[in-house]
Amino acid sequence: MSDKLPFEIQIEIMKKLPGYLGLRYVSIFDDDNFPKNMVDLSAILPDSAKQSTTLSLVGSSQGLLCLYDYFRAIIWNPWIRKSVTVTFPNFDYRNYGRVVGFGVCPRTSDPKLVQITFPRYSLGNNTWKVEVFSLSLGFWRISSFNKISDLPCGSFELSSPSECVGGFIYWCASNKDDPNRSWVIISFDLTNEEFGVIYLPDSLARCRLVDLSKHRESLVLFPYDYNIAFYDCDVWMMEGGVTKSFKKLFTINSTNDFVKPLAISYNGEAVLEIVESFRKKIVSSIDTYEPSSKRFKCTTITGESGCTSISSYTETMLLRDYYD
Repeated sequence: MSDKLPFEIQIEIMKKLPGYLGLRYVSIFDDDNFPKNMVDLSAILPDSAKQSTTLSLVGSSQGLLCLYDYFRAIIWNPWIRKSVTVTFPNFDYRNYGRVVGFGVCPRTSDPKLVQITFPRYSLGNNTWKVEVFSLSLGFWRISSFNKISDLPCGSFELSSPSECVGGFIYWCASNKDDPNRSWVIISFDLTNEEFGVIYLPDSLARCRLVDLSKHRESLVLFPYDYNIAFYDCDVWMMEGGVTKSFKKLFTINSTNDFVKPLAISYNGEAVLEIVESFRKKIVSSIDTYEPSSKRFKCTTITGESGCTSISSYTETMLLRDYYD
């Protein structure tokens, strides 16, 4: 619908829907006019989401958003205002870490949640515990992922957030046994529920940090290092099918205190969180970066540092037959 109706008409339609009171900045992200098209849509959040003060975004897949507050996940379709709340299985959070992922199976259109727990310390057992929730089944089950012989459970530590692209959920993982903490990407196939390992070229594997995003239906990597005077970030895209390759798109150079890439817009601009010190206060804002002109553009969006998430979105009728 969004590619056929002008944005202003869409907003007027939404205002006439029951419950519209107006949300904190939400934009039609795959729109060439980002960030001009912003509207406050927080009133259409599910009631279960409004009750949480620690809500964060796991990700999006096929028009569904997954919100998360540590003990539960909320799978939400903003377009038809349907949501389903899922409680995570218990685990020993004092001794174990956890990452979560979300995606819709491309073959069955079944939304799935993945919880992976792993020892924080050397407890004599370095095996990951993988649990999968399928909305069609309505319960958690333990995945038989151990059939993947080269899954580096013992040495690699998974990091959040995840990214769902093309029927796979991806996480970055760093080698705890390597003093340079080299990086790999762990993938989870939403169809056959098998894990895989994608090894990165040295220029990516040896970076200080690596974040994930997506551009259209390609996985994007933000590997970055800190310099004394400024911050540089390269933008890479994963290409290929079985044989994965990586292409460098451009480099972001900034003299700001801190720049965190968040996403790549439909027209290829980088969306960034800029964190600066101003009058002894930490100020966070959202800017865009146009790679051909190397210019930064202010969006006038401000917020709390580290609390900004951006994800793609499309209209869908998924969840229409489910009730929370």
